[in-house]
Amino acid sequence: MGSGTGFEALGYYERTISHEETGAPLRIKVRRFDSLGCEVTISCLPEFCQPYRIVCNAAITGYFRGHREHRRTARWLEVLATYRRRFEHWMKGKVPGMGAGLLATVGARFGRPPPPEEPPVKFWRQVLEACGGLDSATRRLVREFRITLFGCYKCHQPRQVASGK
Repeated sequence: MGSGTGFEALGYYERTISHEETGAPLRIKVRRFDSLGCEVTISCLPEFCQPYRIVCNAAITGYFRGHREHRRTARWLEVLATYRRRFEHWMKGKVPGMGAGLLATVGARFGRPPPPEEPPVKFWRQVLEACGGLDSATRRLVREFRITLFGCYKCHQPRQVASGK
C-alpha cells in the first residue's frame, strides 16, 4: 500500500451536523479513504458541512447575515458566536498554530481586502459573494489554499506539512 495512486475506501465514520431547516442535530455517515499516493486518509464531507463544525452551512450563513431567529440558527447561537470569533481571529492571523491567517493567505484572490478598520464580516460577505456561497467558498479555499474560513487544519495539508517533516 502507498506505492500506487488513487484512493482505497476504508469505511465510514459518524458525525453530527445540524439539519438545514430545523437545526436539529442529525447523525450522518462520512466516507473515509486512504490516499494511496501520499499515504494519508481523507474524508468526503457533504457540501453542507464544514470541517470540524457541528452547525450546517445554511445556519452559519444565516447567522453571519444576522438571521438569528430562524429555527435553524436559534438553537445554535452560542456555538455560532464561537464560529464568528474564530473567523475574526483567523482572518487577522490571531489563532495560535494556524499559520499566517486568512487575509495573509488568500491576499486579493476574492477582491481587494477591506481596510483593517472595517468589520471582519465584510470580508466574509466578499468571499461568499465571489464564490457563490459558503459551500463553494469552502471547496475553493480547501482546493486552492488548503484552509477554510475558520482555520488551517492538519488534515488539509500535504503529509510533510501535517506531520512536520
